[in-house]
Amino acid sequence: MSEREQRPQSRLEPLLHRGVGVPGLFVAVYSAVGFSIYFALGVVADRGLGLTPLIFLAAGLMFVLTTLSYVEGGAMIRERGGSSSFARHAFNELIAFIAGWAILIDYLIVAALAAISVPHYLKPISSDLSTSDWQIPVAAGVIIAACALNVLNVTGRGRERSLSVLALADIALQVAVIAVGALAVLHPERLTDQVHLFTNPNVKDVIYASVIAMLAYAGIEAAADLAPDIEVRPRDLKRIVSLGAFAVPVVYAGMAAPLLRKLETAEAVHGQDGMGDVGLPLTGREPTPGDAVDQLIERFAREPGEMTLVTLGPLTNIAMAILRDPAFASHVPACVVMGGTGILPGNVTPLAEYNIWVDPEAADIVFRSGIPITMVGWDVSRRFATFGPAESARLEAVDTDLARFCVTIQRALTEYCLTQTKLDGFDLPDPITMAVAIDRGVATRVDRRFVAVETGGTWGRGQTVVDELEVTGEAANTDVVVEASRERFLEILYAACGA
Repeated sequence: MSEREQRPQSRLEPLLHRGVGVPGLFVAVYSAVGFSIYFALGVVADRGLGLTPLIFLAAGLMFVLTTLSYVEGGAMIRERGGSSSFARHAFNELIAFIAGWAILIDYLIVAALAAISVPHYLKPISSDLSTSDWQIPVAAGVIIAACALNVLNVTGRGRERSLSVLALADIALQVAVIAVGALAVLHPERLTDQVHLFTNPNVKDVIYASVIAMLAYAGIEAAADLAPDIEVRPRDLKRIVSLGAFAVPVVYAGMAAPLLRKLETAEAVHGQDGMGDVGLPLTGREPTPGDAVDQLIERFAREPGEMTLVTLGPLTNIAMAILRDPAFASHVPACVVMGGTGILPGNVTPLAEYNIWVDPEAADIVFRSGIPITMVGWDVSRRFATFGPAESARLEAVDTDLARFCVTIQRALTEYCLTQTKLDGFDLPDPITMAVAIDRGVATRVDRRFVAVETGGTWGRGQTVVDELEVTGEAANTDVVVEASRERFLEILYAACGA
């Protein structure tokens, strides 16, 4: 036996005898696996919706199994190369070549995902950095900086202790985010409100999200390259590596839940069935097959610049289309939005209108996208599309099924307006928005303004901030309808109801 084998080990003797120490190994595993999940979180949540935490937990179980396999392979084959080396010893050079290329592609995807995510994280410093004009230069700068750090060996050997402190600080910050999020904004029912298996999210979305969540395999591969530099008892190595690989997905599954905003619905306004609760036979109808976001992308790509997009609800699907396909915004020649307020108070809070308030992050994406937007706010409906008892009777007097239907379904809305929005009757924000889309002449005064959407705050959330005096210096991005012709609107409405 050698002298080292005969000498009993002290409790305080380092677990790793040469090369990389325990702190360095921990940093390698945690940071390499963790950063790719961190950057993938938004993409996974976009597709996985309320299933996002489950997707990350499933990925976590796969990470544990894969990590233990890497530990066993690394213990037996003390050379660099990770899965490529394992494949060469277990199979042949061809399989090793394929494994090597697969990992290279994984690395490139993770690097690209990280680079294009950085501009969005810099948004609090300067909103300009998150615009399309800056995304490519910033991403290129990130890649160049990463290459420089590696060439200069800034994160190399000898800095394990400082890097360990940073890794522990990162974990502490993430745990704090989970705790604060759980106490302040987590609504467990939000995780299931929009989950209808096989339709929303559909199987395609879940598979896509799961693949992105598992991109962190590149991190395990990176840690496996340390195999020649460490000597550690197998029991301790399994404990260190497994803890690092399993803790990361669990942490991010926890972070995913609070970041999903609670869905707020409007049954108090339009009734439980959305049609005034007047007893309409609404059963037997099924959604058209296919994903709404994919349909939007495909239709506008097929006929770019040919169709006007009209939105009469929250802007979630439009924002998702913009995120999925950066070219989508350029295919939309005009978008008429029923949402926000130009000059009057909101109908959900003193400052916000429901369609923008319910998903302000989506509205923010849409208003920043560069799509030519015409905003028909709730204030336009309140002033130019209100129907009191006399006006309702005149509309019913058109004496068609459609005219009677238009008045009948306003039952719940009329009660809400009387008690909440202080109107003697009901208003029709969606019809007047459609009228503006059909005939621009309905809008008699349109101001070109810069409009921003407030995404935070208790009272400010969802406010459409209209820069009336141009004090921000920002370029105008929205045509704000300020006044409308009630007479022309009624002509269009009556003609539609009489058809």
